Amino acid sequence: MRVLAVCLGLGALLPAAAAAARFESGPSAAVCGSPSRVASYGAVGRGAALGPLVVRFNDGREGVAEKTFTPGFPTRVVIRGRAVRRSDLTLRGYQCGTDQRLRFWYRNEPLTFPSGFPTTDDELRQKGDLSLRFPSTKKIGGTYSGYMLFWAPGKWRLLLSAGPTTVASVVVRVVA
Repeated sequence: MRVLAVCLGLGALLPAAAAAARFESGPSAAVCGSPSRVASYGAVGRGAALGPLVVRFNDGREGVAEKTFTPGFPTRVVIRGRAVRRSDLTLRGYQCGTDQRLRFWYRNEPLTFPSGFPTTDDELRQKGDLSLRFPSTKKIGGTYSGYMLFWAPGKWRLLLSAGPTTVASVVVRVVA
């Protein structure tokens, strides 16, 4: 009888563990929600707050995070510091509904593609980095200028983490 109770107890835990593992690999459509609010942050500018950072999604209608992109081209997105970062932070992005990873190009070298521009969706999905690191700093500020390699319109979620802990997230609506 105890064996049956233990098996039934494990059966109840398995769906919860699977859901947690799915969230760790990327947010599901159910947790993406509505686009984040956009506000003005003084000298840092207008954008969506992401913990100690502001992501400059200032194309928004109705005060929400929205970014216009052109299919086949990287999307320029400026990220600015608005507070001290007490630990190293990592930014990752996911396409809502598919959990496919967003790639970033915030390097000190030109972004090029073998086929030129416009490029293919497949090239945008493979180029760049799966995460972006922001080192800890005692200074407020810093401007990070680069590209997010969106390949399709829809909602996208950015997660900022310190080690395994999620610090903040924003949802942006990407429109063509």
